[in-house]
Amino acid sequence: MRKRIRYNQLRYKQDANKTALRQQQLQEQLLAQQERWASFESDMRQLAHPEWEEQEQQQEQAQRWTLYYFLGTIRSPATMPEWLAVCLLKLVFVLLGLALFVGWLSGR
Repeated sequence: MRKRIRYNQLRYKQDANKTALRQQQLQEQLLAQQERWASFESDMRQLAHPEWEEQEQQQEQAQRWTLYYFLGTIRSPATMPEWLAVCLLKLVFVLLGLALFVGWLSGR
């Protein structure tokens, strides 16, 4: 009886190891296929429309410069647009009023 239980335990362990190994192999195959597909897609895009990649790079650069400009205006309030300063000030007052109201309600 013990031999049978031990045999089943070993067999179960071997099956689990085989399953784990197979799962790892499938994962590696999937990653390799995804890399090949990405490379193929990039090559096809460049062959079909070489200007698209250049346009994508220009758009990314424009987005970066927009972000840098926005962060720069936030860092230096002197260059902040007036409407933005007014909106931020209104937001501060609304939040302050809300905090006071909640404090008043909890004190009742």
